[in-house]
Amino acid sequence: MSPQPVRTIARLTAWPRIVFHLVRYSVDRERNLSSAFDADDCTRHLRASDESMRRILEDPASRDFVERRFLDLEIDLERFRALPAGTLGRSFADFVEGGAFDPDLTRPDRLSPTCDKTYVLYRMRQCHDIWHVVTGFDASHEGEVGLQGFSLSQVHSPMSAIALAATTIDMLLGPYTTSSIRGTMSALAVGWELGQRARPLFGVDWDQHWERPLADVRAELGLGCGDGLQVSRPAA
Repeated sequence: MSPQPVRTIARLTAWPRIVFHLVRYSVDRERNLSSAFDADDCTRHLRASDESMRRILEDPASRDFVERRFLDLEIDLERFRALPAGTLGRSFADFVEGGAFDPDLTRPDRLSPTCDKTYVLYRMRQCHDIWHVVTGFDASHEGEVGLQGFSLSQVHSPMSAIALAATTIDMLLGPYTTSSIRGTMSALAVGWELGQRARPLFGVDWDQHWERPLADVRAELGLGCGDGLQVSRPAA
């Protein structure tokens, strides 16, 4: 079979698979975390992924990463813990140890970065928690919404758009309060705006910054003081 029909079939079947995995994830998010990544894997077949790739390749540093399949990222939590407080590395270690996701979310057994689109998915997962730290969005629901807004703004991530759409549906169907809706939408707005004014993060070599003060890294990347920290939290 020629490549074009194969791509067409993959695109036609992507949405049903994405919906299936997201529903499975929503039923039990802790036990079915892998389903969220299964849905993410499917997004590379969507037409929206073409636009995301175009957006990423607009930035010379990001384009260089894609062309070289740049995967070097030294996550050494023991070394990071020994760094002074306030450095990027120490802040990252504190974030991960505070209950965030495992830094190794790339699932190399399921997603091999052998083409541009799978490489982008791989790299985005590889750097997910680093983006949390430098943007200032924490691991709360609002923090995750904020980071998805940031990712959508920066790289037009299809999975971010899907996640935010699912969040909106949740607000209609779930036990949301006025204050929690306000916190969620505030996070989304802050994330989008921060992504618009910041430098592209996809092509940042984080290994060059672990020992630097986080405040300096944020300033260099146009992230202010970690403006995600300014997101309003819903009242308890």
